[in-house]
Amino acid sequence: MRKNYCWVILLGILLVAGGPARAQLLGYQFQAQAGTYLPLGTGATRLPDLEADEAVVNGVPLGFSFVMNGQFFTKAGVSSNGWLSLAPTPVQFAIPYSTSLYLGGAGSGRTIAPLWADLSGSGGRAFYQTTGTAPNRVFTMEWRDFRWDKQATQAVVSFQARLYEGSNRIEFSYRPEAGSVSSSTPMAQARAGLTTGPYSSTVNYIMLSDLGASPQLNPSNYEGTLLKPAGGQLYRFTPSPNTIPDCPVATSPQLRRLTHTTATVDWVLDRTLDVGRRVHYGPRGFVLGSAADKVAPVLPGDTAQLTGLLPSTDYEFLVEVDCGTSTALTRSTRGRFRTYTPPSNDEGSRAIWVPVLGSVRYTQLTGGRCADASTSLPATAACGTPTEIVRDVWYAFRATEASHQLVMQGYTAQEPYVVDVRDGYGPSSRSLFCGLNTAAAPLVVGSLAVGQPYFIRIYPLRPEHYSFQLAVLGHNTTPPANDNCTTAQVLPVDPVPGSQPGTTGTVRHATASNLGLFGTGSCSASTTDNSRDVFYQFVAPGPAAEVQLRPAFTAGVDVLSSCTSVLPSYRDCITVEAGKLGRLALTGLTTGATYYLRVYNASEVVDLIDAAFAIAVSAPPGIPINDECAGAVVLPVTAPLVVGATGTFNGATASGLAPPATLCYAPRSNTNPYTAPAAASDVWYRFTATSTTHALQLHATSDAVLEVLRTTAGSPCAPGAPVQRLACAVAHAEDPLYGRFYVGEKPPLPARLLLTSLSVGETYWVRAFPLAAPTATRPAGKYSFELSLNTWAAPANDEPAAAVPVAVSPTAQPCASPVAFTLDGATPSFPAAGGSAWTERDVWFSFVAPPATGGRSYSSVLLWLGENQLHMMQGGIELRDGTTRAARILESQQWGPFAQLVGPGLSYNRLTPGQTYYVRFYSSLTNPEPLTQFSFCLTVALNDEPCDALPLPLSASGQCTQPVVGTLFGATPSRINPGLGLAVPNCSAETVYDVWYRVVPTSSAFFLRTDDVTVGQARLYKLATPGGACAEALELVSCQASQAVTVEPRALGTVLFDNLTPGQPYYLAVANQGGAGDNRKVSFTLCAQSAVSLPTRGAAGRAAGSAWPNPVAAGEALHLRLPADLPRPAAVRAQWLTAQGQELPGAAAAQYAPVAGELALPTTGRAPGLYLLRLWLPDGQPLPVYRVVVQ
Repeated sequence: MRKNYCWVILLGILLVAGGPARAQLLGYQFQAQAGTYLPLGTGATRLPDLEADEAVVNGVPLGFSFVMNGQFFTKAGVSSNGWLSLAPTPVQFAIPYSTSLYLGGAGSGRTIAPLWADLSGSGGRAFYQTTGTAPNRVFTMEWRDFRWDKQATQAVVSFQARLYEGSNRIEFSYRPEAGSVSSSTPMAQARAGLTTGPYSSTVNYIMLSDLGASPQLNPSNYEGTLLKPAGGQLYRFTPSPNTIPDCPVATSPQLRRLTHTTATVDWVLDRTLDVGRRVHYGPRGFVLGSAADKVAPVLPGDTAQLTGLLPSTDYEFLVEVDCGTSTALTRSTRGRFRTYTPPSNDEGSRAIWVPVLGSVRYTQLTGGRCADASTSLPATAACGTPTEIVRDVWYAFRATEASHQLVMQGYTAQEPYVVDVRDGYGPSSRSLFCGLNTAAAPLVVGSLAVGQPYFIRIYPLRPEHYSFQLAVLGHNTTPPANDNCTTAQVLPVDPVPGSQPGTTGTVRHATASNLGLFGTGSCSASTTDNSRDVFYQFVAPGPAAEVQLRPAFTAGVDVLSSCTSVLPSYRDCITVEAGKLGRLALTGLTTGATYYLRVYNASEVVDLIDAAFAIAVSAPPGIPINDECAGAVVLPVTAPLVVGATGTFNGATASGLAPPATLCYAPRSNTNPYTAPAAASDVWYRFTATSTTHALQLHATSDAVLEVLRTTAGSPCAPGAPVQRLACAVAHAEDPLYGRFYVGEKPPLPARLLLTSLSVGETYWVRAFPLAAPTATRPAGKYSFELSLNTWAAPANDEPAAAVPVAVSPTAQPCASPVAFTLDGATPSFPAAGGSAWTERDVWFSFVAPPATGGRSYSSVLLWLGENQLHMMQGGIELRDGTTRAARILESQQWGPFAQLVGPGLSYNRLTPGQTYYVRFYSSLTNPEPLTQFSFCLTVALNDEPCDALPLPLSASGQCTQPVVGTLFGATPSRINPGLGLAVPNCSAETVYDVWYRVVPTSSAFFLRTDDVTVGQARLYKLATPGGACAEALELVSCQASQAVTVEPRALGTVLFDNLTPGQPYYLAVANQGGAGDNRKVSFTLCAQSAVSLPTRGAAGRAAGSAWPNPVAAGEALHLRLPADLPRPAAVRAQWLTAQGQELPGAAAAQYAPVAGELALPTTGRAPGLYLLRLWLPDGQPLPVYRVVVQ
């Protein structure tokens, strides 16, 4: 047995002497063998910074992912002392102490040390190179001609470390040089090997005992060596097994910051992992590797900036982790976001024009938001710098005085906003005033030129504050000349009420006289604020007089007998609502004495737009000729729709006949019914019946009673005469049920009586009287009325066969030539269904559908109801394709006794041109309709889409000689870019209903004005492709909106569109203020006037240059001229996009050097079509997009 052991030992010795030495440690198979040293060639990269003493170079790329101890690495930190560290973080020190090899290594602890000693690269050279092709690449780091110990006088040794892709093998190779090893310090002791982790209680290193042919691993004496290795000596460390970990997955991809065109995203991944990271992004649902797929570089901290996005667009992104060819890459889940839509006034060229107000009033403030806004100009230094970017929005106003006050209210009083007033909006504009809304003193800007436009730039100082309200006020506070009673203005006394138009006045800038209770006036409804007042005086024409007041605001008027007493003697007072006429009867006056009138705001703050009024004084009205029964006016019998008599209640006296005491005083809704008055100031009429049935109607401007009487005594006013009261009804000046909800002129509710069983040839008496005398709460107003006695017979178009043909008007103006009709006497065309007693009395009309327009195969029509549509009760309208009960009802509207018609009519847009259609009006009332007369008209729907735009003429500057009347009735939300389904961009988030006009400016700007609340928004577009068709894409030029902060309608007013190209067609869309509300029901008037561009406006950002030829033939060079005000860059980057904004492959990163401000871009390989071309400046700022057509 002993002999056998000896042979085994001898065999082992022979094997070591005859082949490479092998050993296994820490998962690596070690092998030492002789080889050939191959210096790196000309393709290697030199590291001159390493050719020194105690030098470190970080970030040396391996060229692939290398796995060591279960982790991936792609770069290394290299020391001049003969080692390299695999770490994602930089190495701080060169560390000459080779003892560190078994004490934790360098950097992250994963150290590869072919010859670790106190070396010096002085006089030597350092190279690295990655050779081969994936997945078999090799990284080589070479220390060539290095000195061993810094005291060495010449090169001592050259050596290499080689890392192999895939196998993750490590090799050391050596070549001795002519110099000798110096050992001036212990640091000259050299050690070689690997460190697989930081220092710990367990062995985590592989160290060679020497640099000879058969070194031992991890010797017990830890000694270094001063002996040079042999030429071609090779040491190999092969992982066994070669375990490749799975590539990690990035988690929690999320959006961190978002703008209109950029986004910042991040994710969760161990930042110490040295793996490749890429962020893919594109439109929602983009395909990896497609033209829509864009890749963003990863920034420190595992974030990425996504650029080149389109506003208001959905996007997705994902994070791709690449661990090299030895394992599959991984992808995160997709994150989603939508880019912001910038505010409409994000740029100064799209500033929202605001009115100049008389004072702060909530409903007149202009609302705004800075959220999602971009930076137009740098922060104004005098007002501070925001904590993040300048998010500014723009407003404009035209100075009406030399100074103006600005009111700026944030969501809370503590929100700081910068209010910057400028003479323009471009980089060359000047800041005239800058302040913070939180300042104690009012923001007042002076030295303004009256009539000139000025711009207000607003931006928050803190990012969490974005919403605000703005108002521009006048600053001239000079009170009116008649602000005091001692300077009261003299009023003339008119002979009769209404004979003169009255004297106009205003309480704007008036001061408070502090008269009356709480200083608010005798009839004021306010108890909190002193009323602002002005004074008038008149001389009493006799013992009686009358004061008439028509204010644009809720106003009061007091009558004073003196200005000198401490407590004036008030004669009387009334309060008058805005737009109404108040009449105050005065009695007991001293003929020839002077009396004073005080006019004041009664219950509200008064603005510039509503501070005016008209006032008059007259002698009392005379007594009407039909004030008594003896003077009764004969009332003729007329055909329906014909008025029989007009009259007035002015000066009427009581005839002695008691008023009726019946329910005829109750309004239709039984709300706030009148009680029977004690006496009636009546006027009289009489008629002789020509039929057994007549219809009687009273239409009054003040609440009044209509009564029909019968007597056998010759006169109902005769003492003791027997009187038979046949019928009575109340006429309301305003509909008591719906009047308070109606915007604008409130509709009246006449009194109508259907008189039946009359005796032909007999005389009947009619009287009318007002229900209330003028008081402080019920000023009398106008006292006129109309009275009609009509026949009751079936209309000519009572049956479908006799339908009256109506022509369709070729204009869109509502009811330019209305068709009048009546439902009086109408009979049912169809019997009641299913045995029901419900019948519908009806009349019929017909029309022929107009020709189709705009390339359509169908036509459209609008049915407009006339001014009395609010009194069509318990009935409806039908648009039919035939006259039988079975005919199709294409469109209809219905209303009941307590759900009146509130729309202007109906519309239908699927008519067959040339076909006859029918309109049926019906009522289920057994009694007559509230009115004898209704009307309607038919018009075409002309300009609902851009291609149907009507011409909008431009008047000369300062004039409005060519107004255009239009309507939004029947309008629909418009769309552009056919085939893409993109809605027309609006300057609000709400759906708007618009109509279109085509305007060709003769100068660089024009004014647009409308005072109708129907229009609250105007958007100006140009063709996206010059010379293109209206059905193609439109580009928004500017948007203006009234921007009221409440739902109270506000007209657009006067706005300016500038920076235009004379002679170029533009498309103007005017719209309501959002939603399908009631403000679309009436017509509007537009006035467009030529103007000049603002003289100090500057440029709104960068103006676009020019491109030619455009269209360009494929393969031909496209020439671009950069904007003239652009500093000449050394190079710009061209980015080709699809019409939808997706980047195209090829030339995406191509750089072009301008020559004399011009570029020549190749179009070779571009398919025919529309492209977007964006140029990027070297500082990362984009220029406006060019639209290029390749043919």
